[in-house]
Amino acid sequence: MLTFRLLANMFSHEKGEKLCLNCKDEILKLLSELESLTNKNNQVAISTYILNLTVALNKYNDTLGKIECLNAMFSLLPRLNESEAVFRTLVALGTLLSTTSNSEDRNNLIKAVRQSEVALNILYTISETTIPTDKLANCSKQIISLII
Repeated sequence: MLTFRLLANMFSHEKGEKLCLNCKDEILKLLSELESLTNKNNQVAISTYILNLTVALNKYNDTLGKIECLNAMFSLLPRLNESEAVFRTLVALGTLLSTTSNSEDRNNLIKAVRQSEVALNILYTISETTIPTDKLANCSKQIISLII
């Protein structure tokens, strides 16, 4: 858990951010290979890392990195069972889709989400809650409106 928290917090410093960006391929690969995401704190730390990575990738306009991060989200989302971790991952997804400045890149990312049955199922399932203040449902609905 501490490793994931460290990685998530490294983005608050310029040198840490650059190190995380340079090592993102290895970190994302390791995340996809984890057998279990174990407890709530690990899941929140991992999803915070993904969110911070998304912001950094947009900052440096790293198109390939955005695609890798999107694929990591597709792998991660179905394995999360803590609502805060799911929320942060959805915020990362929405950030990736809404703040990518190049329209061709944004359209390719949106197309990838549309083609991911896993992501679509999760988004539609979460969006169907009847609680109007549910932040997960609201976030899912906003992402759905971005990809439709």
